[in-house]
Amino acid sequence: MNKQFFMLLALLLPLLGVQVLHHPTLNAIIIHASVSLCLWVLFIGNQQLNGWIRPMNKALLIGFYFIYLFITLFESTLYDFTGKGFNNEVYFHIEIESLRIAFTQYPIELFGFFILVFCYSWLINFLLKTTTKPIKKPMVFGALVMLCLLTIYSPVGRFASGLYEYNKQYAIIDQSLIQQYIDLNIINSIEITPNQLLKTHAPEPKNLILVYLESFNEGLMLQTQYPDLTPNLNRIADEFQVLTHLSSAYITIEGIISSQCGTMLPMTADNNTFLNSGQLMSHMPCMGDILKQAGYTQYYLGGASMAFAGKGRFLEEHGYDYIWGSEHWFSHGFKRQKGVWGLSDTELFENALSTIKTAAQTPPYNVTLLTLGTHLPGYSYPGCESYAYSDEPFIDAIHCTDQLLGKFIDALKAEKLLDEAILMVLADHGIFQTDKMEALFGDMAKDRRLIALTNYQDFIPKWPLATYDIAPTLLDMLGIQHNAVFLYGQSLLRKLDDSQRYVTRYFDWNGLKLTHNSQGTCDKTDSISWPLNDCFKNQLLKLTSQILEKHSTQETPEALSCDVDLIATKQVSETNQETRILSLNKINHFEHFYLNGYNLNSVRIKSGSFVFESDSNLNIIKHWFFRLDETGMAHQRTLFNNSQSYFLAVSLFNSEDKTNSKAEPNTLSVQLHQNQQVIWTLDNQELNVSNLNLCGSM
Repeated sequence: MNKQFFMLLALLLPLLGVQVLHHPTLNAIIIHASVSLCLWVLFIGNQQLNGWIRPMNKALLIGFYFIYLFITLFESTLYDFTGKGFNNEVYFHIEIESLRIAFTQYPIELFGFFILVFCYSWLINFLLKTTTKPIKKPMVFGALVMLCLLTIYSPVGRFASGLYEYNKQYAIIDQSLIQQYIDLNIINSIEITPNQLLKTHAPEPKNLILVYLESFNEGLMLQTQYPDLTPNLNRIADEFQVLTHLSSAYITIEGIISSQCGTMLPMTADNNTFLNSGQLMSHMPCMGDILKQAGYTQYYLGGASMAFAGKGRFLEEHGYDYIWGSEHWFSHGFKRQKGVWGLSDTELFENALSTIKTAAQTPPYNVTLLTLGTHLPGYSYPGCESYAYSDEPFIDAIHCTDQLLGKFIDALKAEKLLDEAILMVLADHGIFQTDKMEALFGDMAKDRRLIALTNYQDFIPKWPLATYDIAPTLLDMLGIQHNAVFLYGQSLLRKLDDSQRYVTRYFDWNGLKLTHNSQGTCDKTDSISWPLNDCFKNQLLKLTSQILEKHSTQETPEALSCDVDLIATKQVSETNQETRILSLNKINHFEHFYLNGYNLNSVRIKSGSFVFESDSNLNIIKHWFFRLDETGMAHQRTLFNNSQSYFLAVSLFNSEDKTNSKAEPNTLSVQLHQNQQVIWTLDNQELNVSNLNLCGSM
């Protein structure tokens, strides 16, 4: 009896311990206690079974218990970290890169959880070995039914319900409803200008320096309880123009897309899929697309991984030439600082300054950077003075960010790099509304007005702007004329009044305050009024998602064919920009190849080994690029020797290329590799090869 009681305690205590991490409620304690009791009955009842079914059921019960425990821990951590439970942002970020960050940032906690799994599995087995008291079958059946019902109201049920809502498909929106959204000045039009039809005219374009500060509310500059917290930002605010920036985003990728593409980003499973495949809004006009057509060279510098939340793929798809995240920095000799996620902001600002100096030699340019320091829990870096009036890490991180940004802007002024450039400093989103943030900042933690400062010299109307108004506003500041129509975004420089209505995924802006969407209906007989009720708000989110999907590419997997015609050439635009082409059966594959995170055309790569990895049906799995030097060829051999895939390797030798003395200039060689062996090789071919047979040897 004592061992049975200990087993019940063993099941219950971890769940109660996890609940203590967040605000323990009576309902949560009752549910966890009831789940533990049901599992206890099922474990003991399972001992009465014979044969293989007993160990299988025991394994299932142990697995369920630890899944339940993990999801409960996950939910409690989310509440502490973001102030919310399972919402669309959570499912949007469930990806391999998130797991890597979790193991990097919380190795001890995760290791401890796995140790707990092992020890508890052993303990349950030990306690069950001496359990002999039988339990009646009706009680076991009742425990099973009760467990299923309890799960619905538990963290597991909330996780499953949220995932279902995240994956729901949207229905078509009534056209008359769309016009009402337009009449209310919520959206501009659903007739968005496709990228292919963009036209720009920039007679005297200015350069752009765009700085995203991680999680930075405007109120952080106004904290009387923390004197001199942001002295540099307050000084810059006195020198520059301050915009009333109303947040329309809650996470980083949402803030970037909203500010670059003039739209909200409904967090749905489809959008996550498109974003990580590089296809989300690939035909929708974003600021990077317009700047690219206007002749800008564009750089993105960030300390985090470009794979995280599909950020790198999105930027690649929308005009950025150089995309440098943690993959780039660490492969170029930068060291990861202990306890810091990604590249330090100190090094980020240093590299941004050197990049701007280089870019200024061939204007116009766009240099965009995103800091990490004020990401929870807060990071401070070498070169920053500690904040004197608080030892809280997040407060110190704010003070450090203020110092680094101040030095960066002062350096830009000293080098006269702001004379021909528009500088915009803004937040990607606000701080997360956690108990910790509310304890530090009080009601300000709920105020979603964000920092937005610019050195723009001409008159700016004093109307507010949402995050999705940033792109059209910046384009006007830069002096770029264009025909792009944004879904939500309006230029602040063109606003004649304050009739624009501002929305977010969760709330709407009523004046300068966020308001909840009240309950209501949205039948065809109902007319829309402001603020929106919850039904009309959901319809608006559905409409937005449909338009984003309409302007997203849904490509079928690329494949080679048995007979291939190969052409390597170049194309020169009207502005004398040279673009390389590697065509297989009239399809250009050159744009699929990257080196150190940036497109080969952007760095004028003219030679190298272009490798197509495919399966046995010639479906392309991946594109690889290797330089024609010893290091590059060693990496290529390693790839070929450690894979059963098929590889078509096309090596291009340019006239300036001195890496292969045996190669004739302006020729190519082709090799087919199969099962770690070279099947055939064609050397010193002209740049136009016909009828390559890939199937004869397969």
